[in-house]
Amino acid sequence: HETFHVAWSGSEDAPIVITSYGDGMEPPLFVPTEAVTSWVAEANHIYSALLETEPMQVLVDGERLRFAHYPNDGYLYVDQAENASPAYVSSFLDNDLTRSAEEVIGSTVLLRGTPWQLYTGVVSGFSGQRVTLESSFWGLTGFQRNVGYVLVNKLWMLDEPGEWFYDTAAQKLCVRLVDDGNPASHAVEISPKGVHGIDVDNASHVMLDGLAVRHAGFSGIEIHGTDPVLIDGVFIRNCRVETSGMYGIRVNEPPQAAVVELDHNVIRASNYGGIMVSADLDGQQNVVVRGNRVEDTASDFPAVGGSSYGWGFGVGLYLYGGGMLAEENVVHSAGYSCSM
Repeated sequence: HETFHVAWSGSEDAPIVITSYGDGMEPPLFVPTEAVTSWVAEANHIYSALLETEPMQVLVDGERLRFAHYPNDGYLYVDQAENASPAYVSSFLDNDLTRSAEEVIGSTVLLRGTPWQLYTGVVSGFSGQRVTLESSFWGLTGFQRNVGYVLVNKLWMLDEPGEWFYDTAAQKLCVRLVDDGNPASHAVEISPKGVHGIDVDNASHVMLDGLAVRHAGFSGIEIHGTDPVLIDGVFIRNCRVETSGMYGIRVNEPPQAAVVELDHNVIRASNYGGIMVSADLDGQQNVVVRGNRVEDTASDFPAVGGSSYGWGFGVGLYLYGGGMLAEENVVHSAGYSCSM
């Protein structure tokens, strides 16, 4: 129930190999979650608990609850986007949004502008069906008429069983269970925001083989570093990563000529992206993504966890950079299959 930090380096002739011990053994399982206890009954079958750690996901008996949102089913739709400049949208009109200004102001918009992009913005004003945002969206690629969106981050939206809401100011988690029961009778855990399952940080000549990660708050397996000499000779093979809050496996900014191989892994039910490789578009990395299976990426949109603005939302396989090879991968049931 914590992050496994890999910060050691082997050599090309003697790499560090981390795998299960003995043939036929269950794969080592990393579940970086925190338990939540001391529940207080509120109105309308809602229970609350004080919690300093902001969650990315909330799980009850191992199953994810949905992030409280409005409307409960379907989407609201933009009738007209209004620009602060030719490229940026600062407000929009929705003639069907019937909630009060008090209910709408302070909420967050989640808008799926394109199949591979999620816009988010905090509502600062609502008057005459005009929704005004604190910060402008970059609107040219998808913020247009008839694009669907939902609102999140208000307690009043917690109005159906199987949902959760986190009050950042009060540092309080509120849940309503699927059976409207008392969470004290269940195992309730959170995936903390920004927490990885396995964190390969400034390491080279390392192999992870046959490991399992479940319920990470950010990446199931994250590969990154600050030293350009490092992140080389990293091999991730035969691993299974499930229900990550953001990415199943992410390779973040590998240096020029770095050798990284993602080989025959299974990624299931990531909330944001399946496999993400982000590198220098003009560089030549030796990144190979081969024989992986990516399933059910962002299948629970609008949300089972909080998300942020970004490219690559819902993408099963996202490769950005030069000198990469992707072959024999399978992407099944994703918001957007792949982008390269």
